[in-house]
Amino acid sequence: MLACLALVAGCVTPPGPNRCVDRRVVMGCDAAIVVYAEDRERAMSATREAFECMAVIEDALSDYRPGSEAMQVVREVGVWQDVGPDLRHALVESDRWRRWSRGAFDPAIGATTRLWRESRRADEPPSRAMRSAAAKVSGWSFVEFDPHGARVRVVREGLRFDFGGIGKGIAADAALRRLRSAGFDRVLVDVGGDILIGAPPPGRPGWSIGVEDPAGRTVETLVLSHAAVATSGDRHQHLTTTDGRRLSHIIDGRTLDPISGPARVTVIVRATEDAATAADALASIASILDPEDLRANTGPGLDATILIQDGDESPVEIVLESASGR
Repeated sequence: MLACLALVAGCVTPPGPNRCVDRRVVMGCDAAIVVYAEDRERAMSATREAFECMAVIEDALSDYRPGSEAMQVVREVGVWQDVGPDLRHALVESDRWRRWSRGAFDPAIGATTRLWRESRRADEPPSRAMRSAAAKVSGWSFVEFDPHGARVRVVREGLRFDFGGIGKGIAADAALRRLRSAGFDRVLVDVGGDILIGAPPPGRPGWSIGVEDPAGRTVETLVLSHAAVATSGDRHQHLTTTDGRRLSHIIDGRTLDPISGPARVTVIVRATEDAATAADALASIASILDPEDLRANTGPGLDATILIQDGDESPVEIVLESASGR
């Protein structure tokens, strides 16, 4: 069993003359792309294109930018609106994981996540009245989505989307596709600690990724290729109540309440299309659902290992496998 685990913000990769690194800020997070290539100039051109691709996705999905497509579609209540390919893809994937998690993951609870985000900044829980008001405009039941026609209709004024539980993964997957289309597969994409990797560096069995325990101590190094790794925990984002409970930034879509554990979840998804998207969503879902529920929800198209640790207890390991396609 792997030691209990969360990704270190950076990654350990062997140096060399063909190692190209590009760093930017994506979705408010430090991001990096590492490419091994014979032609450095062409590789750096490809990383710029990959970052531009992620920037376009951020423009479509952001709940911080008033002009984003996700913010624009919620302003026209009751009207069917065409959506672009990036927002459509985010809605399709989010709805898939919403159904898979039986509502624990919900991209349409932005009013509630925003309320708790502001409360964490103020270091004070929201009032019952504020929570009730946000709940009345939160949830997928207020969204009508036609994925084939690429249309969406919001039926409740005040509803907001929040793709924070899946957006980094979507961006990383898009970046890797762009890099591969340019001929580069020895690639690592790191978006705020969510990591997607292709073929290993030259002469290496895989990419070496440092991991840490819930207390922040580096405990192990994973050697992986063709995989995505995402982590979730409350060490950096939580609100402590007057009775000492730690309320996470993760909201249970079924109850619209913040969860209070576990301390750390790490997800490894292997060699599937949209692997980073799956890892990102699963890291949030595994923070909410009980291990028994996760095992019951194996479903098609999943090849993942989930490690859940609460405090100093030994991690619970859950393996999801499927030989069938999505």
